Amino acid sequence: MGPIEFSCPECHACFRVAESLAGKRARCKRCGNVFVIQALSVEDSIMGWLTDGGELPDEVVSSSAGTRITPLADDSPNEQVSSPRHPEASVAEPEERLPLRLSKIDETGAMFVFAPSLLEDEGFRSSMPRCCIRCGVTHSLDVRLVLWAGKSTSRDSAPPAKSAVARIVRAESLRRLSGHELLASLPHVPKMPAPFDLPMPYFVCHCCPAAEALFARVHPIIGGDEQCELTIASLKRAAEFLARGFGRDHVDYPLLIRELQRRNADPWGNLPAAVRNRIQHWFKPAMGEYLVCYVRDTDFAEAQDGQGGLVLSDRRLVFHKYGLKKEIRFVEPMELHEEDSQDLHQLFIGRAGEKPFVLNCDPEEIQVIRQALRKAGAKCTFRTKTS
Repeated sequence: MGPIEFSCPECHACFRVAESLAGKRARCKRCGNVFVIQALSVEDSIMGWLTDGGELPDEVVSSSAGTRITPLADDSPNEQVSSPRHPEASVAEPEERLPLRLSKIDETGAMFVFAPSLLEDEGFRSSMPRCCIRCGVTHSLDVRLVLWAGKSTSRDSAPPAKSAVARIVRAESLRRLSGHELLASLPHVPKMPAPFDLPMPYFVCHCCPAAEALFARVHPIIGGDEQCELTIASLKRAAEFLARGFGRDHVDYPLLIRELQRRNADPWGNLPAAVRNRIQHWFKPAMGEYLVCYVRDTDFAEAQDGQGGLVLSDRRLVFHKYGLKKEIRFVEPMELHEEDSQDLHQLFIGRAGEKPFVLNCDPEEIQVIRQALRKAGAKCTFRTKTS
């Protein structure tokens, strides 16, 4: 039987042991935590979820080098530690210094820090996901180059707003190039000193605001050196970037995946910070109230996401558009009338017997609204009219 890989649920140290130890209790030599060894397939769990959009497993594993663990006998108390029974339970110590590390995860995304010398590595600079770095679509893409704030050699304090990218082939074709071919087809970043002028491409679709998808800056650190900070707003894209550039065995990969799993269970926390800030101007949750979903009104551009639309909580429906605000609690009878035409998809919503308000939205969002209302037990009736 081959080895299995997993991580300590307390300190996230990563281990590799014999498959025969699956289901056994073990004590982590790093933190002393006692837990049950859970065997999972990396390909079936992590990468399958990243590429196919499936659900994350309850536990996330990594194949990075970790410290020694000590399996416990089935009939031994947790306080008593026996000697290691398998030589493969002992693996190498983790590296003290990594070329890239995950510095923090906050409302702006996942921040990675590294030395500027890493930019000279072509494999690193070509490791961005080959899809929209914000939403993950693979069509209608623009190619952007990472611009390092604080390193422009021009008199302007800020780098140019857009990267000059050679329009030799379409972005969809660029996705299929090898890393070396992709970098060779792109120009150096103007008005940037070496190595910050080296092209580091990423993709953004026509619907997502590029300014909120990725941010890069350079700042001095103790000793006179410099440090690069690269923040990727989407945690899912950040996980793909880390896996492509350094493999799933990177010590920070399980931490990133666990935070992504936690946020996916929290619809409010999963919204971009800028969108949450706009919604908070017209939706204030009551004590104990939580968000179920937010649906944007298509009269607003993606860059205006949060200024208007529909919020569904576990208690009520709140609509806001151009200063108009409507609220219907789920205990009140309401009617929803869906109309679909070639140019417009509309959902009319209102209390029974009252004039409805109109939400312009994508057809798939209608199903999201209907499922959320049914799950919440709202008193509502649906009608559909297709022209």
